[in-house]
Amino acid sequence: MITSNECKLTHETVCVPVQIPETVQEQSVELDYVLPDYFPDFFRLVHCEAEPAILQWECHEGMLSYVVCVRLRIWYCSEQSAAIQCVNQRLEYTKQLPLPADCDCTSIGVRLTPVTAYLNCRAVNPRRMDVRGAVRITARLTAETNKPILCDVTGLHTRCRKEAITYLSRVIRTQKLCSLTEEFTLEETRSPMLALLRDTVQVSITETRCVAGKLVVKGEALIRLLYTAEGGPETMQYAVPFSQIVEPEGLEDTMHCHTHAEAVSMTVHTEADANGDIRLLRCELQLRLLCEAMAASMAEPVVDLYSTMHPAAVQTETIPLRGLPVPVQENLRCGMRMARPDTVIHQVYAMWAEPRELRVTADPAAQQMLLLGELQYYVLAADESGEPFMLHETEQLSMPLTMPYTCGRSLMGAPMVQIMNCSYHLSAADTVSVQAELQISGQCTGEQLHTLAVDAQIDGQQRLSHDDRYALRLYFGQEQESLWEIAKGFHTSVEAIREENDCPEDTLAAPQMLLIPIVL
Repeated sequence: MITSNECKLTHETVCVPVQIPETVQEQSVELDYVLPDYFPDFFRLVHCEAEPAILQWECHEGMLSYVVCVRLRIWYCSEQSAAIQCVNQRLEYTKQLPLPADCDCTSIGVRLTPVTAYLNCRAVNPRRMDVRGAVRITARLTAETNKPILCDVTGLHTRCRKEAITYLSRVIRTQKLCSLTEEFTLEETRSPMLALLRDTVQVSITETRCVAGKLVVKGEALIRLLYTAEGGPETMQYAVPFSQIVEPEGLEDTMHCHTHAEAVSMTVHTEADANGDIRLLRCELQLRLLCEAMAASMAEPVVDLYSTMHPAAVQTETIPLRGLPVPVQENLRCGMRMARPDTVIHQVYAMWAEPRELRVTADPAAQQMLLLGELQYYVLAADESGEPFMLHETEQLSMPLTMPYTCGRSLMGAPMVQIMNCSYHLSAADTVSVQAELQISGQCTGEQLHTLAVDAQIDGQQRLSHDDRYALRLYFGQEQESLWEIAKGFHTSVEAIREENDCPEDTLAAPQMLLIPIVL
């Protein structure tokens, strides 16, 4: 066979995404709870909810380990009062997920999305509650590996066909936990707080900027509170801006950067003022910043080859390559009517909506992007007697989006869906019309499949047989036939065919007779 000085094969490596299937795990939630002595007896259940969150995760020795925290809230009324009592409990569970063998644990991208699968609450007796349910955690993992490909072959009369590509060549991932503490004071126009019923936070990133090898991340945490007051439940919200510096190792100022923020935990402490009224609030918030920095490269790898003098064989593989992500943002409105027959809705205290496994996905058949999943609506209201009750409905969503279609085999790093605002109005005595404003923001990255050469063999000890009686041969080419394939079939060169014929393009525009020179 050939020696290295006769034929030189040059390889380079490209960054190839590792295909990791989406994984769903389920964790049962069970609580047998006895009311403390200072709580009134249980008489009527108003609402029960579970709010799951991922406290921490790490990849080590082929395993993804994470801790999921479930905050349980149980609202009930006693027999003597219509005031809502709230039971808060916090449960933690540790889970593990095996990683594919070819995953590099130091650079894997992790997106864990926990949702409540179901939840049931019943009173065993006036002092004891039994809660049973489950939390579903969806794991979307991304990782890369290096794949060697042929970028050039020289010697032994070799002809190479190359393809110019731009691909994602480097990915840096890092995360940072940050803590925020903010104090609020209820306005004098508001009634003092009696008890906190519900506290949620929504985090959004407003800016990610690379400066001198560091990431400057700015955003806002929107805190929403629902609490009981003398006149009934009330709502309030506060915006807490933040700015953080993240220092990923190896970051370059020219890289494309993106940050996704998650709320890890939030604790609201209440304090009474000099009059004994609860008007002072201190919020302790922990956020997780997930940062990605990406760089793209250009290359001209070999996609096919042959020798005009010697037998040659080329090994090709279909390799998925990613390009730089495309930022996307789109706003939508959803809504529905929620009714409680045979009940006059006297007052609405609060309304909110929660996404349930909402995701953006590509529909190759329709060549468009879709929003799929569920949106759950909740309304806390009261009837004419002042008794509180909950309305709960689920809307199935399958909505086409106007954002550009991300072509390719799959959609990586799909954007997040957040509920920016909720509104309602009484459309009938027993009906509430609700509306939610959704914002889809983030980035999309499509995968493209490329057939590239990874290795080749050229037998320099054997020569192809040529009929030396002819310097030219005639060949009738077909429309759209490739000059490369014609040259390869006759063991000549594309340049030689172009010199003898009027063929400026890579394919024939129409059927024509060609003079095929024999290259020796």
